[in-house]
Amino acid sequence: MRYFESPPEGPLADFVQCFWYLEKDYGGPNPGGEWIFPDGTTDLVIQRDGQFATESGPLPASFMVGPRHTPVLLRCHGRAAAIGVRFHPHGLYPFFRQPLNRFVEQIVPLAVLAGPQATEIEQQVLSATPWAAFARLKQFLLARQPVDDGESARMRTCVQWLRQTQGAAPVSALAAHVKLSTRQLERRFRLVTGFSPKQLARIYRFDAVRDRLMLQPGTDLTALAHTAQYHDQAHFIHDFRDLAGLAPTGFAREVATGAIKFNN
Repeated sequence: MRYFESPPEGPLADFVQCFWYLEKDYGGPNPGGEWIFPDGTTDLVIQRDGQFATESGPLPASFMVGPRHTPVLLRCHGRAAAIGVRFHPHGLYPFFRQPLNRFVEQIVPLAVLAGPQATEIEQQVLSATPWAAFARLKQFLLARQPVDDGESARMRTCVQWLRQTQGAAPVSALAAHVKLSTRQLERRFRLVTGFSPKQLARIYRFDAVRDRLMLQPGTDLTALAHTAQYHDQAHFIHDFRDLAGLAPTGFAREVATGAIKFNN
């Protein structure tokens, strides 16, 4: 497997988490794949070789993975290569001005966001080396660079606060900090990120726990739930099962056996 990331530079850093490249042979006859777990981000993906699919069927040559509350497995048979852009939760909306709450749990063609430009950028990425393709994607985004009207900065502040506190920041405090009512914040936040603040807070807390189990599957789960400030063990198990598709014990077992791993 070959996988690497490139951090954004300049004005894109406020919106983009990374540019990434994946190349892997998934073998056969039973296809492998890539698990995508809820983490608040969205991805634009352009397939360079092979074809990923979900249970619903093959995915288009270029697509967006929208905001997720549940995991999804992108399956593939044989060799595959793909390149993509991973956006912060607030990052994709300013470039395309499409309400992210329309795309929750969806994987849609890039043309839905970018129109005819989707074919143009797809062709440019397919004909370039990975690093040159990153440059093409950066140019594509910079050409659509939004004028910051202050709204993006507000949502970015809220997302950063939720991330730093791993979901512990009260929504009322977030709203007051960015000078919005709770109702205004909820509405704008769903439009820009696809989530409510409470939903993203829940995902960030889960993400911190999941990362710990990915690195240390033998971690004591009771202590982990306490550290993550879950009310009780039942709440911890319920949230984790909802977002990972498995209970924490089952997830840790799958990680320990190699069935689930980073960039699987």
